[in-house]
Amino acid sequence: FFARWTDAFTRDRLWDKLTMPLENQPLNPNGEPILVVSGEIFEDGSSVKFDPFLTGFGAPTGEPEPDANENFEVEILDSNAQSLLAYRVKPALFSIEGQNVFELSAAIPFPSGANRIIVKRNGFQVFEKIVSESTPVATINSVNETGNDLFSVDWSATDADNDEMFYSVEYTHNGADFKPVVLSQQYTGGAFDFNAQAYYAGSQSAFLRFTVTDGVNTATADTNTFVVSNKGPIALIISPKSGAELDANSTVRLEGFGSDEEDGFLPDESFSWSDSQN
Repeated sequence: FFARWTDAFTRDRLWDKLTMPLENQPLNPNGEPILVVSGEIFEDGSSVKFDPFLTGFGAPTGEPEPDANENFEVEILDSNAQSLLAYRVKPALFSIEGQNVFELSAAIPFPSGANRIIVKRNGFQVFEKIVSESTPVATINSVNETGNDLFSVDWSATDADNDEMFYSVEYTHNGADFKPVVLSQQYTGGAFDFNAQAYYAGSQSAFLRFTVTDGVNTATADTNTFVVSNKGPIALIISPKSGAELDANSTVRLEGFGSDEEDGFLPDESFSWSDSQN
């Protein structure tokens, strides 16, 4: 979508916005079972698209108050078509080529015994997903360095129900902060190649986390730790602009910022200025 990243700090902020439906859900291994729902519905009903759902543990997003014009609800049924849960979801509204689109992104409670997930708009069903009996299994066989900060992961995923599977990969340099590498790709097997030469913080104990889903049931697997080299900082001059013409006796405001993968946004004392004339 973007021709280039201006710098690591700006790139990460944009990436956070792009991946918010998936990556910013309140996942917490000590929380309650939740279902992460993410998708879009065109206002005129011409298109309904949902990402593969994910299950995990965390805190549900709050239910909005009923809306007089548009109400969206996720209902979960058991195998006898009895409702286990009905949970309102507040959409964001945006426009694509003149079409108004509702974007749904929420973490909702996921009760045991779930068999069918239905998304409703103003009481009418617009999407349905059947919950399979089995959860996929992700297996990491090995991770090998094939070059300087280049790695190959031998891994596999299986599903007893033979459902179509999707996978995501995240990188962490400290075991707490995870950065997306791949989001919701169809699983077709084979090795996964990871290039950590840029954009990924250095670490003596980095690892990759693989998440696999059949559209609802979700499994994760972590690689063994590996070493990634530290990255140098990136600087950006904001003022003066490139090519600006300045009066010889004027006061010039110098403004810029810098970041690196290990330390994030750098403080003022990290900067020094020089010019080509002296």
